[in-house]
Amino acid sequence: MTLSKQESELSNAILSFHQKNYGKLGSHQPISDPKAAYFQYSRYYGILQELDKLSFQNFLDVGCAEGMFLLGVKNKCPQCSVYGVDFSAIGLQKAKNYVGQVGFLACADATHLPFRDNSFDLVLCSETLEHIVDDITAFKELQRICKKACIITVPSFSNKWAKARFKPDVDCKWDSHLRKYSQDDLQDILRPYFRKVTIYHMSLWYLSNVDIIIRLFLNRRISSKIANFLSNLAGLDYRLCRAGAHGHSFICICQK
Repeated sequence: MTLSKQESELSNAILSFHQKNYGKLGSHQPISDPKAAYFQYSRYYGILQELDKLSFQNFLDVGCAEGMFLLGVKNKCPQCSVYGVDFSAIGLQKAKNYVGQVGFLACADATHLPFRDNSFDLVLCSETLEHIVDDITAFKELQRICKKACIITVPSFSNKWAKARFKPDVDCKWDSHLRKYSQDDLQDILRPYFRKVTIYHMSLWYLSNVDIIIRLFLNRRISSKIANFLSNLAGLDYRLCRAGAHGHSFICICQK
């Protein structure tokens, strides 16, 4: 799909938004210790739990940012080949600095991935598709390059009130989210391309607000210790969401 002039300008604005965020001092992601930020760790924990159930020899993270999942998979599966793609050169440089040697890091758009069909046993795309103008083409690209399975996480509407009030951040002032997804949306998009699709709500609800309050009112040393304590409950939080409670993201396990 060829983007219109307006869509191309929006896509460039989103890239600039991310370049600016990655260019800030410090890390956009808790690379070395994800437990230091419960808000991130609950998602990280959930994805690693799903990775444990899948067999793979090589792994690609599409939208790898600064490499949190690259490092996690590298440490978890030393025998696996680990690769990353992001459209931000700054994000990729940080990933190289934080993660060290991986198979390769490529600067590419998720709608035009520079790989052959069925190149990777397992493909991850976490919290990325909501930023992409042509998300349907990106979904198709993920299916094309994965050989066995693809794990996709995207923001969801927590309730009807949130859905009614949602407005795309086309000015890129807040988070550059162009959309959120309902479970029906994802089923309609994914089922034609995958043999089996399983969708769960994912954590980010029960304790993430506590984490935010802690960070606002306590100094970094104390808040980090409490966040580490809260992260020990991530397994419970994740299982509660999978049991049917509402969450702010979906995790989609898509098998070919």
